[in-house]
Amino acid sequence: MSYTTPLRCPLWAVLAAVVFSSALFLPLFADPLPPDGTVISSNTTVTDRTTIVAGSSLALTLADSATLTIRDSFFSGMGGAVYVNDGATFTIAPATTNGTGRVVYTGNTASLYGGAISNSGSVTLTEVTFASNTAVMDGGAIENYDSVMLTNVTFTGNTVSGRGGAIDNWGGTVSINVTSGTHIEATGNTAGTGGFLYAYASALTTFNIEAGATLTIGDAGETNKAIDSIASYNATAVLTKSGAGKLVLHADNSQFTGTFNIDAGAVEIDGGTASHALNATLASANAGAALTKLGGGTLTLYQGQHRLHRRLQHRRRRGASQPVR
Repeated sequence: MSYTTPLRCPLWAVLAAVVFSSALFLPLFADPLPPDGTVISSNTTVTDRTTIVAGSSLALTLADSATLTIRDSFFSGMGGAVYVNDGATFTIAPATTNGTGRVVYTGNTASLYGGAISNSGSVTLTEVTFASNTAVMDGGAIENYDSVMLTNVTFTGNTVSGRGGAIDNWGGTVSINVTSGTHIEATGNTAGTGGFLYAYASALTTFNIEAGATLTIGDAGETNKAIDSIASYNATAVLTKSGAGKLVLHADNSQFTGTFNIDAGAVEIDGGTASHALNATLASANAGAALTKLGGGTLTLYQGQHRLHRRLQHRRRRGASQPVR
């Protein structure tokens, strides 16, 4: 069925609209997201904040070609557009595998954390774009305290003055998945620390990129390498690259000092200049996994208690890589 957002406001607001606007029908207020189990079959726009209370569930399905736009919602606190409480679950998925339905979070703002979403429960999102969301403190698009699973999700132009321009993973678990044949880019995300991702103590972040897929974080032509960077609070944060696909990092990730596991596939680091490095403890790298240094600059890794300081040659040949040992 199609979900619509009827006008819902008191009589005085309607009269004020007639007096101060030339429009006879002015959408002064909009409902929050539709109820649990709704199938969204036509283009729908939501401009009001949704709270998913503790222990409850909100699962939405997008029909093919339908777009759900969640925009311009402001909240003075946590979660500009959606707040997921302790023990609550929030899911949005296409109706069919590889469906064309899409969700867009844009222009949402929180005065504290999570410009679009603040999560203390479980969030699962598929085929979503986060664009131009803002928080004053941390988590320009997403603030996570528990569990977030993202599949084929794009982050563009999200900003925060504190930590995590796109994602602030505050000790929880974030899984970023890219399905086979899909190429995802995250660009223009800015923060005081961690333009793309900030990982707090013991935070776990996994990039699961399937065969034939690529996730590119940052713009190769961007001169400000703090944009789309990855940073951590301390050495207890963990990044894991899984899947046979490719992860490409184009920013200065020297403020990530945790553990980096390369379980499968390829990771390409484009440092740009000598100051643009990756500082990490390389805890594991399975057979067949590859780490390639693109461009000039320094790649700094730590293995066990021993620092491995490598200046890798600039490689332009097709298929050239530096295997991880």
